[in-house]
Amino acid sequence: MVLFILEMEWMLSTGQDKLFTWHCSETGERLGNYRTTACASCLQFDVETRHVFVGDHSGQVTILKLEQDNCSLITTFKGHTAGVTSLCWDPVQRLLFSGSSDHSIIIWDIGGRKGMALELQGHRDKIQSIAYAHHSRQLISCSADGGIVVWNMDVERQEHHCRKCGKAVCGKCSSKSSTIPLMGFEFEVRVCDSCYDSITDEQHNRDTEEGHIALPSHSRPGGHSSTLEISCHFSFRRMGPRALQSLSHGGTPC
Repeated sequence: MVLFILEMEWMLSTGQDKLFTWHCSETGERLGNYRTTACASCLQFDVETRHVFVGDHSGQVTILKLEQDNCSLITTFKGHTAGVTSLCWDPVQRLLFSGSSDHSIIIWDIGGRKGMALELQGHRDKIQSIAYAHHSRQLISCSADGGIVVWNMDVERQEHHCRKCGKAVCGKCSSKSSTIPLMGFEFEVRVCDSCYDSITDEQHNRDTEEGHIALPSHSRPGGHSSTLEISCHFSFRRMGPRALQSLSHGGTPC
């Protein structure tokens, strides 16, 4: 990815050589570079603070502070279980959005100093691109599943780990996933084993009352980790109300 920063006359770029570099757009001189842990795939830049956000194929987001001829590492975030495919920065609310091949979007509260990270689940395949509409506070995402989802960022969302009971549980205790229509989860999401059993029993009882038995849903292969593996103290938040609007693209977005 390439970004042109008019205010600094900088050209920022990432590549498969695991390097983030920035050049002077006026002279073409390379001002500096930083080696990432994996192939860098996307980046965003905050003009006011001169912070750059670099996403890579390992699922990590690196935050650097840029100067004219050097940079310093601020921190790294690792909440995705697959490569980061797209980044978007909201300079007003100080929010960083990251989309990934793990089908999820994570919202990082960078400027709020509350350590909040919110995972959005609304796609069935890898996220290909995300964009943010500042005037309406809506996040738009498209995926290889052929869908476009519009998320309302004004909706208050509750803080939880297990999507049903809210308990913080480890991977061994949350190995299953299930839909929870009553809570707005139309797709399978991570739940603890106890809640999975209760959901299955509720579904069994409901189906028995209706005169038929439905097979319980099974856990999705390659599901997400129940905790965020990051170098900073971020607390994980689940999605509350469902996305504002879901559109069918009619194919796979480019």
